[in-house]
Amino acid sequence: MSVLRSAELVGRDAEWQSGLAALARLEQGHGGLLVLAGEAGIGKSRLAADLAERAAERGVAVLRGRAVHGGGAQAYRPLAGAASQALRTRPLDEAGGAAVQAGLAALLPGLVPGPRAALSPLLVAETMLRLSRALDSGSGVLVVLEDLHWADSETLAVLDYLADYLHEEPLLLLATTRTDDVAAGRFDEWARRPAAAVLHLGRLSLTDVQRLARACAPDRELPDDVVEMVVSRSDGIPFLVEELLANGSGAVPLSFAHSVATRLDELGRPAADVLQAASVLGRDVDWSLVRDAVGLSDGVVLDALSRAIRCQVVEETTDGQLRFRHALTREAICATMPRPRLVELAAQLLDRLLLHPVTADRLAQCAELALVAGRPEDACRHLVDQAESALASGAVSTALTAARRARELVDPGTPAGIAATWTLVRALDAAGHTASVDRLGTQLLAAVPAYPDGPYRAAQLQLVLARAASRAMDPVAARGFCESALRTADLDRGLELSLHLTLAEISFDAQDHDVAVRQATAALAEADGGGGCAEIACSALDLLGRYHMLVAHELTIGRHYLGEELRRARRAGLDLVELRALHQLAHLDVAMLRDGANLDEASALAERIGGLTISVDLEQLRAVTALTAHRLDRAEEYGRCALAASRRYQLGEQSAVLTGVLATVEAMQGRAVDAARRIAAELAQRQHSPHVEAAIVGAPTVFSALVDDDLAAALGAVQRTRALLPRHDMIVQPFFLGMFHGVAAVVVAASGAGELVVGRDWVDIDDSFMAGSFAVARAIVAGRGGDAARAEQLFARGDAELAGAPWIRAVFRRHAAEAALRDRWGDPQRLLAEAAEVFIASGDHRLARATAALAGKAAPFPDLPGLTSRESDVLSLVSTGMTNQQIADRLLLSPRTVEKHVERLRAKTGTANRTELAALALTSAGGRARAAAGG
Repeated sequence: MSVLRSAELVGRDAEWQSGLAALARLEQGHGGLLVLAGEAGIGKSRLAADLAERAAERGVAVLRGRAVHGGGAQAYRPLAGAASQALRTRPLDEAGGAAVQAGLAALLPGLVPGPRAALSPLLVAETMLRLSRALDSGSGVLVVLEDLHWADSETLAVLDYLADYLHEEPLLLLATTRTDDVAAGRFDEWARRPAAAVLHLGRLSLTDVQRLARACAPDRELPDDVVEMVVSRSDGIPFLVEELLANGSGAVPLSFAHSVATRLDELGRPAADVLQAASVLGRDVDWSLVRDAVGLSDGVVLDALSRAIRCQVVEETTDGQLRFRHALTREAICATMPRPRLVELAAQLLDRLLLHPVTADRLAQCAELALVAGRPEDACRHLVDQAESALASGAVSTALTAARRARELVDPGTPAGIAATWTLVRALDAAGHTASVDRLGTQLLAAVPAYPDGPYRAAQLQLVLARAASRAMDPVAARGFCESALRTADLDRGLELSLHLTLAEISFDAQDHDVAVRQATAALAEADGGGGCAEIACSALDLLGRYHMLVAHELTIGRHYLGEELRRARRAGLDLVELRALHQLAHLDVAMLRDGANLDEASALAERIGGLTISVDLEQLRAVTALTAHRLDRAEEYGRCALAASRRYQLGEQSAVLTGVLATVEAMQGRAVDAARRIAAELAQRQHSPHVEAAIVGAPTVFSALVDDDLAAALGAVQRTRALLPRHDMIVQPFFLGMFHGVAAVVVAASGAGELVVGRDWVDIDDSFMAGSFAVARAIVAGRGGDAARAEQLFARGDAELAGAPWIRAVFRRHAAEAALRDRWGDPQRLLAEAAEVFIASGDHRLARATAALAGKAAPFPDLPGLTSRESDVLSLVSTGMTNQQIADRLLLSPRTVEKHVERLRAKTGTANRTELAALALTSAGGRARAAAGG
């Protein structure tokens, strides 16, 4: 049959033009989400196919995927189909390589090598984005997703996510869906997204039906009565127009269902049996399974399907598979069967499927067949298996859907009902639905002991309930569940250790740190004693590492535990645990101002196994590292990249902290107004916890004042930020908050503090930046108290720790030197000279001038004793290259007087001439400061 193409589409001009406009935007690098919605047979697939053909003509890479009836709960099936097609046409290295391998390995297990990351809508969405960037040859990528009304909730969540971010990506998603399904509830929301549009395809008008009917038969003149019959029976549905014309016999069927029944009669009994059995399975035709169910030979089945293709009941897809030409066709064939025949066929097909181990992609189909066959307990069992498979792969929404449906099919008190409830509780726990876990889990806890493995199952359930209670901030209930489970006889070692470690985590979260450390240490000893518990041992090491990092402020000890966790994870092949350890070690490296070897390793591993959210945090660490090293352009680049990703991934707290990082970069660049605007926009957008708000406002507001050399304003910023925090409990989380604490201590000390209070102003910590800052602050206060030796000792220690933060170190030197000048300790002239050089190099002229002015207030040349004040002034100006007349004008002296000062200076310094005298002045401490500041 001739098919209408492109501009000849009847009654779809507006939709066609919208599709062409979307393709034009795609060629400019702007993708989007375009949804074609309408009832069955309305022409969605035809329009999508025509747009895909036009896209291919323009050089757009076209991929296709679709959801399947009866398999709709298989997570990500449409997207997996599209990704699989990409790999059939391009090798992996040409389709994104390492950038997409982790996501594809999880999405297409067995097809793509690599460790399987936990599937999530975020990972799949980012994989599709990266895949499209790799496949884009300049015209973009079009992914056609058919039959979205049968799609799983994870696929819809991916589209939800992408709808916000496709405008600047070379990816256009073209989806078809019916309007009478649950997916329709998302249309209004999608339509409000800037990169999304929903086109509702309505029924054709009488005139358009007439045009379509004649266009479907371009090689013959249709009689008026045939056209009128089509108009009257098609109800404006394009597919029915074509089907009514395809029937072709003089007798026009009274309905489409009658038309299909007539065609089955014409095909004969064996072919009708084959097609009816196939229709029970769904739209896809699995001919070998059908053959076994109806007991016919290969030849008979294939001949029947060939005839069905010729009469356009069945079609071959582009990848060589068979399917019913339209979903309506399949539904109409099912309708031709009496109920007993339908039940019989469903039972036969199910039994055939169960002769071999059922793969994950068949479980939903088995459940559907069991329901049709009147076997609800079998359907429940298959749905539970499907939910368990989905949980194992990280498809939590799919697991919830399958488990809930399984539980609805049977009495919850039966063994099948208990199994379904147990799986549902675990799925709810994975989804974070704490209240539902508590409600259902408590009900289940009363039922499971009646069964053979009841006590053990009850202990497993209590572990889940304990974790849920801990999340709900109820440590008493959480401990109660764990302790009750531990009283169960014959627990296996893994479950017993998991319970002990959960007790440790509960204690840690409840701030019972001493108890948490004891419990984690005991769990580690037990895990090591029995062997085979590498993951539990690593988790215990991780808790101990976090304690020493975040609570005891003993970073060196924390590094030991985390390093041991890393070593064991690598030995056991635990990729996720290895990433967790590398991530924590990278944090430590930044705090200790060390190189980024662990950061680079963590980034590479996160990329390889799909750790997207950790990748954002690692990019934030790069930004903080560059900021500390005063590579501000790089810091801004890393920070912007991390902020865009954190917002895309909806990491609210991380986005807020990154706002503080970027505002600090702007403050250090002297862009105080930009920094203030950024902070105000973030605070106006959402409410934050006090610690997060302090991380947003603290460092940037203090540095804005310090760049202006306004110590009073810096102290005000410190006081306002500290008002957000506990008075005697210095918290270093979020991570960036540590920079504020360090700078705040120096500001408070430089502003005249008589003492620094432990816990409020400083803590004993081996974080290089914070420890160095605290030592400088304590040095200033010690000097003010008259203890010059202690001041010099503390300053030397702190200044050395800050070598990796040169600009901040120079700011601290400027304020420490001012205190040292006043309180007579240390070597302030050297500090001022070196600080001025840093400020000149970074373009901070106000700080350079202030530093030079300080140098001028003291004996300018402390290493040239015996000079009078006037001789020092003359020597300073000689070092700048001024003539005697210029010096005389500056100092209001006569040229002859200046000449006499120069002669005395040469005599005192033993220099042979004026040039040698100027060189000596420049090499002295005060001379370097003045020269660096421009005299």
